Amino acid sequence: MRIDLLRPVWHPLTWLAFIALPFIGPHLPLYFGWESGPFELFQAFILFIGGCMSLYIVFRPKPDISLSLANAVPKALLLAITFIWWFMCLRELSWGAVFLSPLGFDPIEGYKFSAHEQLPYYTAIHIVCGILAFFSFLAIIRCRYYLLAYWKVRRFPLPEVILAIVMQLFATTAEGHLLPLGSPPQIVKEWCELLSYLSLLVGQIIFLFNRR
Repeated sequence: MRIDLLRPVWHPLTWLAFIALPFIGPHLPLYFGWESGPFELFQAFILFIGGCMSLYIVFRPKPDISLSLANAVPKALLLAITFIWWFMCLRELSWGAVFLSPLGFDPIEGYKFSAHEQLPYYTAIHIVCGILAFFSFLAIIRCRYYLLAYWKVRRFPLPEVILAIVMQLFATTAEGHLLPLGSPPQIVKEWCELLSYLSLLVGQIIFLFNRR
């Protein structure tokens, strides 16, 4: 499929998947929406792949130096994007707590994990992530002229970012049991988050591989 066809194909598919949830969700096993369940593990996989993709571009052969700002992607920005992807990935996995023995079990919400209670390196996580977040912020500020150029030529994947935010809002609403859509709230939440992360991945593909 051509890269420029991803957007008109993916957006309708996303909304179809969302609309289909009231019909599919009630028939899915509850464990699909549990922490460390199939949906969450698939989310972590997508986030990991997103980081690998941006990191791959960092080590790709250098592009033609004649590329305009709108077509070039600086390594500092790619590294910041990689950090964001992998930060979200590790957060979905509770920083590794999901691979330990659960603290408890609920027949509706599933196994209980707590990074704060289970991980001896929990404090170090905040320190390391804080440092990396600071340098990522500096990288983004340093690349502001590139970002402005992307915006001017409409290379920035704004439609996918908006779609991802909308899906996250639905997920947050479902978590508060305000948007069940005829399905268990945890199924709705994890399903919407999955669509959100997939939208971001599609947006990154369009951004990285579709020059203007």
